[in-house]
Amino acid sequence: MADSFGNAWRPLKSYCGALPATLAKQFVRDRLAEVIDRRQWSFQRGFGTWVVKTPISGNASFVYGSNQLTFAPGVLPGDNSIVGWQVMINGQMPYYNVVAGGDPLVVTLDGPVIEKTASGVPCKILQVYFMSEKPDFEKVITMVDRMNQWQFRRNVPQEEINNIDAQRTFVSPPEWLSGLGFNGLYLAALPDGVSDAYGQTNESDPAPYFEAWPQTSAALPYPYIYKKKIPLPVNDSDPLPGFIRADVLREGALADLCNWPGTEAVKNPKYNPVNANWHAKKFENRVVDMIFRDEQVTQITLKTPAGSTQWGYGPMSARYWQQHAPTMLVSG
Repeated sequence: MADSFGNAWRPLKSYCGALPATLAKQFVRDRLAEVIDRRQWSFQRGFGTWVVKTPISGNASFVYGSNQLTFAPGVLPGDNSIVGWQVMINGQMPYYNVVAGGDPLVVTLDGPVIEKTASGVPCKILQVYFMSEKPDFEKVITMVDRMNQWQFRRNVPQEEINNIDAQRTFVSPPEWLSGLGFNGLYLAALPDGVSDAYGQTNESDPAPYFEAWPQTSAALPYPYIYKKKIPLPVNDSDPLPGFIRADVLREGALADLCNWPGTEAVKNPKYNPVNANWHAKKFENRVVDMIFRDEQVTQITLKTPAGSTQWGYGPMSARYWQQHAPTMLVSG
């Protein structure tokens, strides 16, 4: 059974009665945050699947500066299942995010159309941006294409994709994930009461999102492992995550306590930098022990079918090599 937050901070009060409870709790929370940041712990591993569906193609009419596209009957699903998908107008950038799709003829975008007013323009509605369906998502550890048996390359700069495929005309199984920051602006554009394809609303916390390149024309699931956001405990009964032990956090908090001189009104009788160093050393040794215990579980989770971290990365396209060919070969 996991240790609780109360087991970590309450003994500090018996060690020093002058220590306010709020400060004791903060000492423990700070040490917990420090420990969590030391590594990617096994309890931070989460599993998800980005389900990519078949793109929708059709001709649309729009007015310059409007945020709506009108399609012919039978093109759109007529519900919000495509909210969170992207729209490409006339095969050209930029991508627009769909923020409402309940109308059988009209989709609403997150920004104004910058193309001149026109009708019968070919448009494609597809999933290009990976947004996790997991509310505790922090970042991608690995994503795989199980059909082609490769991992996605992660942390690819947008400039790299722009150099190769500025207009995003390349269609192939996706190989790269390029970070686009947080999706706060997209979430803010969602109308009240609308939930997107990933379960997000305009009240959801902004989360990282990514462009998957190249575009895909196939419907496939892409399993991924992600790093979870771990909330810090609030109530005494809140369990400590994974292998994190109350006695370890308490040692770190005791080091902080021995470095705390107290207040003007009430001095800290336990203030002693020498003892602080002693507790800090014990804290470090015990953290190392927790890491060793956690490492075996960490390695197991990385070998699951969803992870497949032993797979290689997708092959570089001809466009990539054309952009990165050595000068000697280019000049002859």
